[in-house]
Amino acid sequence: MINKSQLQFSRYEQRINLINCEEFKVEIGKETQLQSIQKNLRKYTHTRSTAKKLAEIIEDSNDDLKVLLVGDVHSNKSIFINELLNRQIMPIEYHGISLVNSIIRFGEIEGVTAHFFDGQVANFGLDQIELFAVSETFSSQIMREGLDHLDIVVNHELLKKITLFDTPSYRKSVFVKENFLSRIQAAVWVVNRPFRGLPSERALLTKLEQNNKELVFLVENSNESKPLIEETPFYNRFLKLSFSLEKLKQANELDDDALYDQCNLNELLSFFSEVRLSEEKFNEVIIKRFFEWVDRFICELTSITSRDPYAEAYGILKEFKDFHLDFIESFNEKKSEIIGLQQRLVDIKKTYQSLEIGHQLMKFLSENELDDQPSIKKLMKLQENYEQELRQYRRNHKTISEDQQYAFKSLRSIEEKLHAEFEKRKMEIFHSVQHKLIYIENKILEIQTQSEYKVVRLQRASKRLTAFNPVAEAKNQTFQLLNELNATEESNNLTVRLKNVNFDYQKLLDFYDENKSKLSIPQETTENTQSIYKDVLEKIQLSENN
Repeated sequence: MINKSQLQFSRYEQRINLINCEEFKVEIGKETQLQSIQKNLRKYTHTRSTAKKLAEIIEDSNDDLKVLLVGDVHSNKSIFINELLNRQIMPIEYHGISLVNSIIRFGEIEGVTAHFFDGQVANFGLDQIELFAVSETFSSQIMREGLDHLDIVVNHELLKKITLFDTPSYRKSVFVKENFLSRIQAAVWVVNRPFRGLPSERALLTKLEQNNKELVFLVENSNESKPLIEETPFYNRFLKLSFSLEKLKQANELDDDALYDQCNLNELLSFFSEVRLSEEKFNEVIIKRFFEWVDRFICELTSITSRDPYAEAYGILKEFKDFHLDFIESFNEKKSEIIGLQQRLVDIKKTYQSLEIGHQLMKFLSENELDDQPSIKKLMKLQENYEQELRQYRRNHKTISEDQQYAFKSLRSIEEKLHAEFEKRKMEIFHSVQHKLIYIENKILEIQTQSEYKVVRLQRASKRLTAFNPVAEAKNQTFQLLNELNATEESNNLTVRLKNVNFDYQKLLDFYDENKSKLSIPQETTENTQSIYKDVLEKIQLSENN
């Protein structure tokens, strides 16, 4: 059963509920237009950082106050965050020194997401923040390698109204991410020792002032006679609020009104309410950031068109479009040349496969010139002598008797010499066939390779340009959105600049698709060549039989 005390807010909750929080949202275009543009840009590697910037604008278009937290290594800034939230969130080892950038925001499901510069993300529990924030172990240093920031989601009532952008505790020089500076509306600088006024500190104060970011120095109550921040014209331009972190801690533990008053929590919460932008001003800020994003996107598109892989791929397809008739004529000539070489292979096959007996060989040798002419003449002379002796032998000797062995041996000797010459010519023809086939095969492969290179080059260029389709779509969506917004001098200027970015490569892709079928080289060439080569060499069977 719920008792009466459980229905009441604590004194801490009563105070944070006093912060002005009339939520509103800036709508740029239709509800999902920006999300669609951002989604398209995320699909291409080189525009992911631009997509990330747009995602920040989409996220920031919800009106919650964004406050930057700054402090050196002695400021106990992480302890301040815990006490402000009245909950242990940030690690407090080493006086609460933080080593990373963190965004602490509201969410129903609590957790930590680590965002790395390469676009990778990793999820952790709230109890694992110390892996990044304070731990000096080797594994923690590895975890922080390449880390952009931590996204810390906490289910806390105050964070429905305020998002905290925590910066690393600094020693000799303070540095704040540019996107943190562009996203916040106010800053709290935690000071608990004499402010050093380092060049980087003064530079950051000047930058905050120039960009109309409200700042409060949260100065720890001190017993020192000298103030922690000098009373000079420069520092007097900024609000200073005396604050007691120790009393805030005691007030949270005891839920004590007097202690809350003494620590000046009410004044800090009033500062948050006062610096919150009006709806009109907030709209102006978000629209301005969107226009700045469009300017960045235009510069990114211009850069893409001037560098590879876009520039090279565009140039290849543009050359094909301008000289496509020359391309096609060249391919037709190559095809005709290949067809002619293939016919030569067929002719060689027919010629050499007919050389199965000595008579056919002799006929071939008499009709074709080969390199070793003296040897061929010798073979033909032997063939002529053999045929003459054989005819003479047959006329004189119908049968072979013992006393006729001498004549037979003489004939046999001529026959053996002829057979030996046949074997030599057989090898000679074998090598001749081999050389001719290899030459033709290499010639066909050379033509085919050259032609295929041109085809593959065009195919790759087409594929590379097609990969930019999401970016082109994002450009068209952005152009449409600018036209739908209330026309101003700035929006009109951006519209003209975006229109003038030459990112119209689709006509080149369409032209290539219409003509690529004309750029084909027979793919079965190699297989046919090898088949003919094998058939010829296997079937050359020369016989000494007449």
